[in-house]
Amino acid sequence: MKKLSLLCGMFALLLLVGGGCAPKDDYSSTDTNAETGTEHVPVTKNAAGATTRTSTTEQHTDFVLTAEPTGDRTVAFSWTLPDELAAQAEKFMVVRGTTPNPEHPATWWWWRGASYRNLEWSELPLGEAHFRVCAIVEDNCIAYSNDIVVEVE
Repeated sequence: MKKLSLLCGMFALLLLVGGGCAPKDDYSSTDTNAETGTEHVPVTKNAAGATTRTSTTEQHTDFVLTAEPTGDRTVAFSWTLPDELAAQAEKFMVVRGTTPNPEHPATWWWWRGASYRNLEWSELPLGEAHFRVCAIVEDNCIAYSNDIVVEVE
């Protein structure tokens, strides 16, 4: 009986010590599709890793994002932008948030190559979400599109 108690105690201690070594709710993965020039990176951080930010990026009224839910948790996006902004952009990032005007870094986002003006994003969480597209130069967002609200079905 003493051996069983000792064994159970050691097992409980091992669970306590091992549990403290595991990362807490920190998830990051990258899924790159070389054929389409896209990169999908959902990121979730725990409260200890949360950061605050102040945006100095401007929003262009002629940088317009549109979206059409197509069902099965998929939304088709397209955007238009001025020629001078298109010439500067090295790539685009569509960002998703649960509050208006999501910004980079966002919990969910997709990279798109500079020559693209559309994206079909699947496996989105169900429900209402806000989206914007950002023009990227040297890994910095230089301009945002309008904020749109989409009901993902």
